Amino acid sequence: PFQMDFLYNREKLGKIGPFVFSGATDGNHGRAVAWMANRIGQHSKIFMPADTKDARVKNIEAEGAEVVLINGTYDDCVAEVSKRSAENGWIEVADTAYGNYIDIPTWVSAGYSTIFNEIKSELDKNPESTPDIVFLQAGVGAFAAAGAGFFNIHYRGKNIKLVCVEPLEAAGFLDSIQFGGGNAIQAKGRMETIMAGLNCGIPSTVAWPILKKYIDLFLAISDRYAEEAMRAYHQEGIISGESGASGLAGLLTLLNSDKLIGARQFFAISEKTQVLVINTEGDTDPDNYRRIIAEKPQP
Repeated sequence: PFQMDFLYNREKLGKIGPFVFSGATDGNHGRAVAWMANRIGQHSKIFMPADTKDARVKNIEAEGAEVVLINGTYDDCVAEVSKRSAENGWIEVADTAYGNYIDIPTWVSAGYSTIFNEIKSELDKNPESTPDIVFLQAGVGAFAAAGAGFFNIHYRGKNIKLVCVEPLEAAGFLDSIQFGGGNAIQAKGRMETIMAGLNCGIPSTVAWPILKKYIDLFLAISDRYAEEAMRAYHQEGIISGESGASGLAGLLTLLNSDKLIGARQFFAISEKTQVLVINTEGDTDPDNYRRIIAEKPQP
């Protein structure tokens, strides 16, 4: 992989000339790719579904990227980026692995371990705060796989239970567990959810074997619980977007759904259970955020 000192060395970069980073996104990953390209004086082309909220498009354009809107899903954007990058010599920076495209998605997932290292540094100050259950939201699975691998390595023997959370209509990992016969398959849902950052149908081939091995519960949640989680965060003074709140939404689903009585018994949840949820985004769609926060919870 590139070394950071190389990326920030304009003299070395000048010798290889201009290049283009490309990527597919529902909002967050593409913004990161555009930000990095902008920082090192290079160009980026970010492909997004045509129905993406304007605020998310503008956030990426503000980083200097050219946004290309595709009529289709995130997965259609991934396919188009792969095709055009090969045709034009762009450097594809994807967070999902497919076919022989493995290295960069592996590095992206490894990058998420920064978050978990920061969490560990806080947990180490008080060993009694080690969580009993960790909720990990998944789109293509890069973040969830980083978390699952991290807790298996650093907390082996602690009996920490791991929950993978996905939107009900874009639950590629849950559907793969139920219907894939050991293989990753396309999500069976309609790919319609307010959790845009998790609206991904095809699991990453790098993330799939890790999550299949280490996750204790695959959980699909409705948008209603995501909205409830956003309001709960707001009451605590925390701004959390639709995808960012999905970990907490998974907890709310587990605690309240009549269909998950068996899961609650499996986890032996009580008032003493310690739970870790991670907010992974702010209000990337400010208009929708304000609407949700202003609404009263549905019974």
